[in-house]
Amino acid sequence: MNRKNLLFCGVSALSIVALSGPSLAQEMMETVTVTGIRASLQSAQAIKQKSDQVVDSITAVDIGALPDRSVAEALQRVPGVQLTRTDSLRDPIRFGGTGNGVFIRGLAWVSALTNGRDTFSAANGRTLSFADISANLMAGVDVYKNPDAKMIEGGVGGIVDLRTRKPFDQDGLKIAASADVTYGALADAATPSVNVLVSDRWETKIGEFGALLSVDYQVQKNRTSSWSVGEPYGAEVTLPGGKKGYIPASTLGNETLDWRTIDWTQSRTAFDATLQYRPNEKLEITLTGIYSKAEPHEGEYKGSILLPGTYSSGYTFASDGTWTGGTLPNLEMRGNDTRVGEHHNTNADYSLNVKYTPIDALEITADLQYAESRAYTRSMSVYMNAIYNGWTSQNSSWNGVFYTVFPNAPVYNPVVNLTGHTPVMTYTDAEKANLANPKNNAFGAAMDHLENNYAHNWAGRIDATYKFPGNGLFGVVKSLEAGYRREDKVAITRQTGYNWNPLSYEPWFGGQDVMANHVKFADDASMKDHMTLRSFGSIFDNSLPDLWLVKASSLQGKDTRDSAKLLATVKGDLGSWVPYADQHSAACKGIVDYKCQAVYEASDPKSDNVSGGINHQGEITHAGYISANFAHDTFLGADVPIDGNIGVRFVATEDSVGAGYVFYPSSNGGCWVADCSGYNATNAFVGNSGAGGTVVTTAPSKNTYFNVLPSFNFRAHLSDQLQFRTGYSQAIVRPDFSFTQNYTSLVFNYDSTGGLYRADQPFTAGGGNPNLKPMKAQQYDASLEYYFSSTGSLTFAIFHKTLAGYFLTETNPETIAPNTAAGGSGAPLTFYVTRTQNGGKGSVEGFELAYQQFFDMLPGAWSGLGLQVNYTKIYNHGGGNAVQNVNEAAQVSNHSITGLPIEGMSNDSANLALLYAKYGVDFRLAYNWRSKYLMTSSAANANAPIWQENYGQLDASVFYDFLDHYKVGVQATNLMNATTVLDVGNTNYHPRYDWIDTDQKISLIFRANW
Repeated sequence: MNRKNLLFCGVSALSIVALSGPSLAQEMMETVTVTGIRASLQSAQAIKQKSDQVVDSITAVDIGALPDRSVAEALQRVPGVQLTRTDSLRDPIRFGGTGNGVFIRGLAWVSALTNGRDTFSAANGRTLSFADISANLMAGVDVYKNPDAKMIEGGVGGIVDLRTRKPFDQDGLKIAASADVTYGALADAATPSVNVLVSDRWETKIGEFGALLSVDYQVQKNRTSSWSVGEPYGAEVTLPGGKKGYIPASTLGNETLDWRTIDWTQSRTAFDATLQYRPNEKLEITLTGIYSKAEPHEGEYKGSILLPGTYSSGYTFASDGTWTGGTLPNLEMRGNDTRVGEHHNTNADYSLNVKYTPIDALEITADLQYAESRAYTRSMSVYMNAIYNGWTSQNSSWNGVFYTVFPNAPVYNPVVNLTGHTPVMTYTDAEKANLANPKNNAFGAAMDHLENNYAHNWAGRIDATYKFPGNGLFGVVKSLEAGYRREDKVAITRQTGYNWNPLSYEPWFGGQDVMANHVKFADDASMKDHMTLRSFGSIFDNSLPDLWLVKASSLQGKDTRDSAKLLATVKGDLGSWVPYADQHSAACKGIVDYKCQAVYEASDPKSDNVSGGINHQGEITHAGYISANFAHDTFLGADVPIDGNIGVRFVATEDSVGAGYVFYPSSNGGCWVADCSGYNATNAFVGNSGAGGTVVTTAPSKNTYFNVLPSFNFRAHLSDQLQFRTGYSQAIVRPDFSFTQNYTSLVFNYDSTGGLYRADQPFTAGGGNPNLKPMKAQQYDASLEYYFSSTGSLTFAIFHKTLAGYFLTETNPETIAPNTAAGGSGAPLTFYVTRTQNGGKGSVEGFELAYQQFFDMLPGAWSGLGLQVNYTKIYNHGGGNAVQNVNEAAQVSNHSITGLPIEGMSNDSANLALLYAKYGVDFRLAYNWRSKYLMTSSAANANAPIWQENYGQLDASVFYDFLDHYKVGVQATNLMNATTVLDVGNTNYHPRYDWIDTDQKISLIFRANW
């Protein structure tokens, strides 16, 4: 039985059992308390209907019962919200274990709150990684699309507020528990999840007390399999008959054809503890602590074929000239890898809230918060190469004579066919046997990367609401609200670059006699217990060859110095890879590699990682607001009740940036031309006898700015069921801390002879901009909302955002002095420096249409049927995408490609859910779809824009209540086994690039509550 049928059968079996309930218990269940799907939709609809601003909600009336397995996946059901499933948009090949990136109305600039307080992840101190959040702790999630003056600023897309439970929310003692087991068909593994909540409240002589403790433990596994081909349009060739064709190639070097599997596992533990005390009706105190620890790790195995970008007569092409495969002409299999990553992420949020009502008309609330986030990362890769008869080496005398290193290496001519929905690649049995021979597989290179990121904040606020007596002030203003908030945030990013260097043999080695004698192979005795003849199984029904690779388990969880010891023998006498922690062995002695400060002090922002080095930044914000809530029984003489609010928020921001520095590169590459004057001048300029180095040039600096953010919300009650709403607000999003780092990294553009090329710009640089300002938005909303039952509504909303001050790049000449601190000399030089600047204007507009209803008018069991549908249309005009790394030339140039849309924005998205809720049965069959969108303007490795094609996914769940306190159910994800397809290229031409198959999952769930 294939895995699609397995999932369908699992859901169907429980559905049949559950749906038999009416015949057994119909008579005794005519009157029931609303629970499950009905209760959740009723609660969410009530929030939207009664809110004084534009908001959509997801609620979990049942404990631990958000409709999806993660917060992000639940949010994609909300109109206007779109989800990305890759952990990094710049690395789209590596899909995450769960949905992670949340976009509101097509924009990534989304702010996250927890119980109305700022929340963030350590990686950049701004945004939240939703994968770190436990859905089981949530009472609900609110999505604010046009926030009012009371809400914390920071998102022009919108604000996501995560709500946890409080003991005073319950009537008394509440005990709830849930447990589930989830099976992944690709991973072929099952993982557990357990959640327990205990909440109670009790009266004493000194007042009422409440206490709540919720604990959640979850293990998740996911496997993705993919097949990709570099830039399939990279080089233009003339085909027989004179027609133009396009073959895989890259302006930056050879392209590769890859296939890989990634196994992702995450264990996550989360706690929510809340104490409440109400000594009398005037005072309420709430103390909350939320803590989560997530430890994801992944293991990747990859096979790789080098495509040299030259035409072969065995290639095939589509009618438009797109390369569709053919017979590959004895190409290298280089860069087959084992790549492991481990992450240790913690988030803690502690808060104290005091609510005081001295008189009935006045309520004062004081709130204090401390939050912190830590994120450690260790990544380790080992590359293998299948020996190839095209590799050559120069003799040790460097006399210009080359010889073939492996003249008798096997020849591989796999056949590729890209004409179908998924790729097909075939090897002969003889070719597979040759690849399975360890003597045909050599150790190539190794790479390590480390991170130690940290962020924390202190925040305090005080708010007051005064309600005017009688009909209010002037008969219209019912209450005034005012408040002040201060936040002190510190974000420290510590990251290395990607330390990629040879182990045993890479083709750029040269100058060695009998090079083959220096090569270490897969059968090396020192690696006997650490190698695997890796089977890739059936990726898209391809029978791919087994490859010799290092076991992921031999690298996973190991200090990179231990990996170096493991690889010491196969490193050979020519290898140059030394892990970062061994490069600073004295300073790192006795310290875990990713906690060693020295490895980060020796790193700088470069093309491989803009966050390399240590970026220590602080931010203090002062915000105050005043808001008036109004209401009146008539509007312009008509019998139409109105209400709303008008307010303004004032925000002063002070960013503190660490000392500025200039990175002077090494110019010791040598000069082999007659006139070395240019080389000698730059060699003297950088100092340290041409070795360069990092030099502090400026003291720490501050960047201050002030924003006034008005807001207005108006609602007209056209009838008891029909209301019209409109809103206006201004919003800001502050720049990423990586953009404001105070550095300049210089580059000398040498050619292979040691002279300078690019006569117009021989000296270039990338750098941060500590004076960057926030991006601004003016936001307009209008909606017509018809509520015809407690769970039935039809709503139509239009929106428009005018955006200014995008985070774009500019290249300008700057004069840089020589490195005199290290003996540098000569005249200052003019460098063309690329930095992020505020610029450009644009707009985003569109509409949202949503409908939901249970068909209670139908007879008998049919009255449990329901339907939920929404559709979002988005238009974008102007604007631009931020360059994440200004030191990488491909990123800078690709972001200027004409016609590229905003990253992450689908013009169309939709949800369709068939519901059933009656006789204790809750059933949902939900389909989510989004149209093609630009994932990134410049993907890692591909160095080109990447697009995701239209994608739809079908999920299902069915639950059955029994004995009043218990519920059993099944949840299934990706029932139709949808394939994610990525394209590569410019706006008008982007052929297929990558095909990704991810896990189908089925969960067996048990819940109980008393």
